[in-house]
Formats: sequence, structure tokens, C-alpha cells
Amino acid sequence: MSQNKSNKKMREILEKYAKLILSLGVNLKEGQNLIIQSEPVHWDFIILLGKLAFQMGARYVKPMIVHAELSKARVDYQKEDYLGYIPTYYDKYVNTLADEGWAMVYVGGLENPDVFATVDQTRNAKIRKALLEVSKPLMNARLNGQCPWTIADLPTKKWAAKVFGSEPTEEAREKLWRIMVSILRLDHDDPLAFWKGHAKALKKRADTLNSMKLDFVTFKGPDTNLKVCLTPDALWLGGSEETKDRREYFPNLPTEEVFTTPDYSKTQGKVKITRPVMIMDQVVKDLWLEFKDGRVVNFGAKENVTAVEKYFEIDQQNRYLGELALVDISSPIYQCGKIFSNILYDENASCHIALGRGFGMCVKGGNELSEEELKNKGCNNALMHIDVMIGSEKIQVSGQTSNGDPVTIIKDGSFVI
Repeated sequence: MSQNKSNKKMREILEKYAKLILSLGVNLKEGQNLIIQSEPVHWDFIILLGKLAFQMGARYVKPMIVHAELSKARVDYQKEDYLGYIPTYYDKYVNTLADEGWAMVYVGGLENPDVFATVDQTRNAKIRKALLEVSKPLMNARLNGQCPWTIADLPTKKWAAKVFGSEPTEEAREKLWRIMVSILRLDHDDPLAFWKGHAKALKKRADTLNSMKLDFVTFKGPDTNLKVCLTPDALWLGGSEETKDRREYFPNLPTEEVFTTPDYSKTQGKVKITRPVMIMDQVVKDLWLEFKDGRVVNFGAKENVTAVEKYFEIDQQNRYLGELALVDISSPIYQCGKIFSNILYDENASCHIALGRGFGMCVKGGNELSEEELKNKGCNNALMHIDVMIGSEKIQVSGQTSNGDPVTIIKDGSFVI
């Protein structure tokens, strides 16, 4: 293929991706404002998204460019007294986005995934906690359907090198992009139609789980014997979600999961993660967690256990669960056999739980309840939310219905429901 033809094909795929993100990801409507958050490395794609958004009738498009190297410099060098500083304008900024129902796109794929590998986690935690506390109105707006949002990634050279264990070359980036194009179904004639159909299949799976009225779900396998309890008001969701005005949107592209919010106070047992996970911007490997009455009472990791300690110190509610998600090995992300070291892709390759904030939308009538009312129904109100992967072909997933009947959900990695 000539260079011109290759460039044209790449442009066509990126245009498909941009359309997928705006038309399906956030389902941008006429007159809506849009914010696009990313790193400078993705600037050309941000411009492509912005142009398309205006063509679709966006009222305003705001790029929010954050460079990880500068964020790291703040952790490394800022005076101790300033670590918790938040500019006075930021409170109004956050509330404006929430009150006006802005659509939010995060274009991920770090230019350097290891940029935070050596940061001081005590200092990092102070910065993060201050930012999270002032950002709560926006977090709530995202979780209650007021602000449609989506996460979509693009490959970078250093990310590709991490996936393949190679040098950070353009060839490695292109190789990763070919895998991602397939996973995103951008090689289909109509990716939007595929994802709408896929969402229906995931919703059907969620409906099956809802009909079971499960009291709890158990995970059993190597170094794992975990019991996650649900509330009578728990709802399983999957595929897409709805805004308050009943418009469908996709928070994750790609998505392969069905998920719910467990009763944060009742998780019991021990679990070992099956994929490395990014916590406080550092890769944590071989993490294990022990729960008693919902709370993590003991934990350890092969690498970067301090990041886990600081995560729990930011908010004690981070020691409790906020999500239970089921994914089987039919996921094309699992099937490709790669560890992506990227939460969007790795969580959609494996069953996972989340330490931290729960989803009000996964509680019957939850979008109309206050934080305190949701907490009384077992929904964790932590400041943060981090997914940790616990599924594999060696993990068996079962449950018990409210009638006391046992049910097998996933056997040898595959759904049987």
C-alpha cells in the first residue's frame, strides 16, 4: 500500500472513531457544550473531535490539556504548603460544567505511562484529595446522568512499548493501533450499528442477572475465595447508560462488562488480582486484598504497595467496594492475549471489583436519592473509584438467589447464564 493510501485509510479510521465518540460515546446533542480532556500528544485528534462537534451543533468546545510531566513536576517540587491549593475559579468551573450538563470526553493513552513511577505518594495524595473534594459536584453529575461522558484511548509509542515489551517506535504504536481498531470494531462498515447491537446483548445479560435477584456473588479460584453481597435494590447494567433526558450514551469505548453496586458493608474473604493495576499513577502487581464486614483489613503487593496505602489514606471509604463487574473470556480484549496496562482495556478483559465510590444508577431509584440516602442503601460514597481485575479462566463465579437457590454464572471463564 502506498504512503498516500495508508494515510488516507488512517484518516478514515480516525474520522470513524471521532464520530463514534461523539455520536455514541456522549451522544452529543444540538446546543450542548463539550469539554475534551487529553495530553498534547493527541492534539491533532482533539482538533478533529472539536471540528466534528461544531458540525454536529455543539454550542461550545473546550479543550482541557493536561501534561503528565507538569503534573509530576508539581508533586516533585511544589512547596509543601501549596500541595492542597485549588484556584478560586475552579469551584465555579466545576459547578458550571455540572449545572449546564456539559458532555465530557477523555482521550486517554498516556505519552509516557511510567511518568509517575517514582513520585512521592504522600505528596501525590495531598494534591489528589484536594482536587477530588472540590470536584464532587462534577463527579455526581457524571454518575447521575446529568453529564454524559466517555473515555476513549489512542495509542502512543511508549504505551505500545509497554504492551509489547519492545522499543518505543512508530512501528510498535501502529501495531497497537491495529489491535485497538479491531477491538473498537472500527474495521466494521458501521461501528455505530455494531455497538448499539452489542449494547442490547449486554443489557440482555444484565436483565438475566436482575431476574435472578441475587443475594451475593462468589469468586473462587487460586488465592481467591470472595463473597460480594448485593442489596435488594441492586441493579445490573451493561453496554450503555441513559442521561436524565433518556438519551443513550457509552461511558466506555470499548465496553464488555455488566456491572452493579454491591452492599459496601458486607464483602467477605480474600481475592488476588489477575492483572496489574494502576493505583495513584503507579503500576501495582500481584495485589491481594482481604475483606471483613466490607472493609479491606489486610493487603499486600509485589510492587508499589505504598500506592495502595496512600489510596486508602485519602479516604477510608476507599477500603470498601463500590462496583462488581462481570466479563468473560469471549471479550476480544481478553482474546488478544495482551496486558494493556490501561484500565479501560484491562477492565473490559476481566471480571473486576472497584475500591471506592459506588454508582447510584445501580440502585433502584438511585438517581433521585441523596448521597446519605444512597449510603443507607449500601452504596459507597467514597471520593475515588479504582477497578482491580479478579477474573480469569481459572476463576469460577457463582451466586445465590433471594430464594436460597445456588446458580452458576461463569465457569472456566465463560458465562453459562
